[in-house]
Amino acid sequence: AAGASPDAAVKWFEAKRGMLPFSLAPGVSLTVVSKEGQKIASTGDATQHSLLEIGSLSKTMIALGLATLVDGGHLDWDTKVHKFFDASFSFGGDDWVTQHLTIRDLLTHRSGLAEGQGDLIGGLYPSEQLPQLLAGVKPGNEFREVFDYSNV
Repeated sequence: AAGASPDAAVKWFEAKRGMLPFSLAPGVSLTVVSKEGQKIASTGDATQHSLLEIGSLSKTMIALGLATLVDGGHLDWDTKVHKFFDASFSFGGDDWVTQHLTIRDLLTHRSGLAEGQGDLIGGLYPSEQLPQLLAGVKPGNEFREVFDYSNV
């Protein structure tokens, strides 16, 4: 809670940690940091080497990073995605969509990909290959027609 001492926060966390059911998670940790960025207290079994599943939180982190670039004038929400890839990049094999797909389209899930479409390639191939593999994924919806949740 706001205003609680670091020791009280650690004690609360440790009590709650004991209540969690068994999971395959590599660990859970808590660190209390001062306004100046100094570590005040810490507890838990996760380390800097723990690999954690963060699920859809990665979308939020990417959006925050992109928003920082937009605020800094380095990028625009309507920047065309193809500008970040070489000439071989193709989205769904459609030249017009490839040339007009924007950062905004991807963040608002309006690329045309249907839910789950393309998820498998992200799990089977290295991320560096994803842009080239997207050429072979035929979107299940028309470009910018509907919102459809996508992990790609």
